[in-house]
Amino acid sequence: MQKTDLIKSYRLVSELDEAVASLLIEDFQKEGLVLLPAGNTFEKGIYPLVNDYFSIEGFKTLSTDEQRDVFNHQQRKVHDNLRLSHLDELCDEGKENTFSSQIKASMSEVFKQVGENFYPINIKSAKDFELYLSQGGGPRKIYFGLGADPANAHVAFIGEEFINSTVTRINLSESASDVLECKEALTIGTDVFDSTNLERIVVVAKGSNKAESLKASFSDSETGLGFLIENYSNKLEIHADFEAMDLLK
Repeated sequence: MQKTDLIKSYRLVSELDEAVASLLIEDFQKEGLVLLPAGNTFEKGIYPLVNDYFSIEGFKTLSTDEQRDVFNHQQRKVHDNLRLSHLDELCDEGKENTFSSQIKASMSEVFKQVGENFYPINIKSAKDFELYLSQGGGPRKIYFGLGADPANAHVAFIGEEFINSTVTRINLSESASDVLECKEALTIGTDVFDSTNLERIVVVAKGSNKAESLKASFSDSETGLGFLIENYSNKLEIHADFEAMDLLK
């Protein structure tokens, strides 16, 4: 498979952010479960755009008149039967800044509308999360940010320690542990990719610090993204800016 077949590339980060935000906006206006990532890839560029669209002020920051025109004809309300959850959670009961709280803070207007249809992961019960993911045919859409370490190129934390098939408590690598100030995390497993409802898997890679990881994923199926490329390319799309794609040219 040619590397570029799976990748939608963008010259500017802002263009990538707008494109992925547009996908999320569309997904939030449909019923079903959408799984969301925490982290700077989404929280610093993408989620604020989505949140602005669903706020009272509306979605003002798209760059082209054509894009704004499309969104102005959409209802700025999430679907009543939209359900949201996230991919993973840090296993530190004393940690106040959890992944679920970060995502909610990044899209506060969205979560006002979603209300009780958001499922925050309970780190004390992997089984509860596993059961939730299997309800009603599983998630319709899954979004990922790509991990920066080329040794594991993780998505969620799949590939961080090994390719886990079910919801699993993972030991974080030294590099991830240092950044996150935590040694373990609960993460989804690869079984979720076989869910009946799953339409698309979206992976986002932004910045030069993701270039090595993106390159490694196309040659190593034991990494998180590499596993997706090897086994689920029919459902997979990768969105990357030029800096992240630098080593693939």
